[in-house]
Amino acid sequence: MKLLSRIVSVAVCACMVLSIIAAASAESENLAYGKATIDYGKHQGDNVSSYITDGYRSGDEAKAAGVANDSRWAAETTHEDQATTGEWWVGVDFGEATTFDKIVIYWEVCYGKQFKIQTSNDAAEWTDVSDVITNSSASRQEIILDNPATAKYMRVFITEKDNSWGVSMYELEAYNTDGETTPPQTGVESVAVWALVLFGAACIAVFCTKKVKA
Repeated sequence: MKLLSRIVSVAVCACMVLSIIAAASAESENLAYGKATIDYGKHQGDNVSSYITDGYRSGDEAKAAGVANDSRWAAETTHEDQATTGEWWVGVDFGEATTFDKIVIYWEVCYGKQFKIQTSNDAAEWTDVSDVITNSSASRQEIILDNPATAKYMRVFITEKDNSWGVSMYELEAYNTDGETTPPQTGVESVAVWALVLFGAACIAVFCTKKVKA
């Protein structure tokens, strides 16, 4: 009976640890992080599209990490690109067919005023997966799709910008939330989550050891 009690105690502790790990793992990840990027072929100086998937959501974050050019993509600001209306786009190459239902955009001060989300499997033919979206500020913008989209490529197709300067974006993120309402943990936040998980696991292990010795 004493041996059975010890086995049960250890099993309960193991289940608690697994539950904590499972809960942390269940948080959706940014599917665009670190992925290759695509754009309409023009950019301002060194503000290339690859910056929109490097994880830095603001110029301050990038500067603190020593990243050049504020870690943002910026459309070219010469010739026809000076116009307020036109066509500018930037997107992500997931590398394979990927399902997502939420897009988060971190705009720079020169934001896209009207745009839509499009997907493609060959980067040639594109399908609208959102209606035309109107934006009114340079900030974090979250777009929830009516239906999950599955594609190799996803882009933000901008048809109107806020001013005559080039439209600019810090970060483009994609998530498969599957109905989740809890904000996803990324970057520093995910490190904090796993630190708590490891701390909790250590505490449980000590508790279980004491129980077994008793």
